[in-house]
Amino acid sequence: MPVFIGDLESIKRISYELCEDLSKEGAVYFEARYSPHLFSNLPRVKNFFNVPEGDVTPRDVVRVVNEGIREGSKDFGIQARTVLCMIRDKPEWSAEVLELCEEFHNDTVVGIDLANNEMLELYTQHIEGFKGAKTAGIHRTCHAGEMGPASNVQTAIEILEAERIGHGYHIFDDESVVKLAKEKSIHFEVCPTSSTRTGALEDDFDNHCAKRFLNEGMNISINTDDPTLFGATLTREFSIARNHFGMDDRALALMTLNAAQASFLPDDQKAEMIKSLKVKFKEIL
Repeated sequence: MPVFIGDLESIKRISYELCEDLSKEGAVYFEARYSPHLFSNLPRVKNFFNVPEGDVTPRDVVRVVNEGIREGSKDFGIQARTVLCMIRDKPEWSAEVLELCEEFHNDTVVGIDLANNEMLELYTQHIEGFKGAKTAGIHRTCHAGEMGPASNVQTAIEILEAERIGHGYHIFDDESVVKLAKEKSIHFEVCPTSSTRTGALEDDFDNHCAKRFLNEGMNISINTDDPTLFGATLTREFSIARNHFGMDDRALALMTLNAAQASFLPDDQKAEMIKSLKVKFKEIL
């Protein structure tokens, strides 16, 4: 990342090529999440990397990502949207993340997220950001229960009112939280390769908690998390689901429909996408 911080041309190109990469894998829609502050080089944005200071703002970053996404979507025939991340240990960024979500709502931004070290406290700024997002009609997802306890998932659902949970693997440490997630029909974004590379779970796909999610009839999708970091592709992750989680063609199709339903697209566009997918899957279902 230090190579690209403050380089708007490169950030736009990465966004554009992401559309190309996922189109080649056969995806019809994706949501990419990122922190605009981590690509800004403003002096006030004291990020994690020692890079020269400049004048690229978080807003500049969102603007060029949107340009790359729009152009890539058009050129490669894929729908794409973005989710902007708050960062756990940077509560001072949260209000601006909400402002950017509001300014660029549905261009291409469709949601807000809280990411990074979930063992840290949940700051008031994060809570206010999620409340503001709900008021503004912006969808909400949250990293929780990846490295942290099941109680983090409960907090994400009850305090942040998250509609989706990123990872959530440790939810099964507390059956009351499992019950809560079922009652609220919470969607879980499961990332097989990432879950073992980060140390969140043991490197044993045959005993992966994704099987428990499925056995419990919970609402999940298969995702890549950080594809460049982990060498993860949708093809690889779906292969893991098939070979280790016992998901056949029909199960994968149904899961993909669940993912479409849990997407943050506006309702009319979501309905159109689901209808299109059902046509594609008609011989499987």
